[in-house]
Amino acid sequence: MRAAHLLLAASSLALWLATSDAAAQGPAGAPAPDDEPPTTPVALHHDLAVDLIATGVLAGGLVTWTAVRPSALRSACVICDGTGGGEGGTVNGVDDFFRTAFRRRDGEAADTAGNVVTYGVAPAMGLALTIGAAAADRRADEAPLNSLLVAEASLAAIAANEAFGALLRRPRPDASAGDHTVSSFPSGSAASIMAITAASATIATLRGYRLAPLVWIMGTTVGLTATYLRIAADKSYFTDNLAGAAIGMSVGTLVPLLFHGRVEPGAARATASLRWLEGATLTTSTVPGGRIVGLGWSL
Repeated sequence: MRAAHLLLAASSLALWLATSDAAAQGPAGAPAPDDEPPTTPVALHHDLAVDLIATGVLAGGLVTWTAVRPSALRSACVICDGTGGGEGGTVNGVDDFFRTAFRRRDGEAADTAGNVVTYGVAPAMGLALTIGAAAADRRADEAPLNSLLVAEASLAAIAANEAFGALLRRPRPDASAGDHTVSSFPSGSAASIMAITAASATIATLRGYRLAPLVWIMGTTVGLTATYLRIAADKSYFTDNLAGAAIGMSVGTLVPLLFHGRVEPGAARATASLRWLEGATLTTSTVPGGRIVGLGWSL
């Protein structure tokens, strides 16, 4: 899947940023009073080593899956509406409506434009907004870590989407009869774009950047554009994009919220490798012949 290769490149850039101190270097000389950031710096929970490893493992896993996925998905479809190229098969009313309304005869042009938006514009814009939101508040030293966390959450969302695609195999609208090697549901394009959008916007919101609403608006606009182009090119159904967007938005938002929340002033920073212990409870009770030990978490 080209999205996996694209996000591998994005994650590699994020890893380079995260291990470089160039972005943290200010201008030569003592800072002037007006260089104070207009917003209060907010620290986020993280463990650089753990987050680097998690991002690398996710990227490597997606590349490996990309290499084996076609042979793994040659079994029969699970969602089979529209099988046979869409023309000879049946499809639900919602997808049929959007396919009829948006599909274009010059599908190749729409497909090319969709690829440019999905694999070029969206990741570049996500990275630019991630760095730009921090720089606009004169907090550019936070941008390298932000980029790493966005890459981590985005790759997690794509991995989740790939898992659903493997389980819910649905041929693309333009697939020939019996071709189930590429799953249309959920849409990988929608998942990747909305994951980048949600992750970068959630990080910007947690940091308190003034441009956080702009990140949400621009990312969502690009996602809607890519959705239209995929349907116009007859590469995916409307519900494929809806499901992919939901996965990307959910995982892209939840990963930063659950693992990289704000560090409250005065609180000790818990590393990501130990925070899984938060909320853990250990209980014991005596029973005939021994003792029962229970371990649980409060979420």
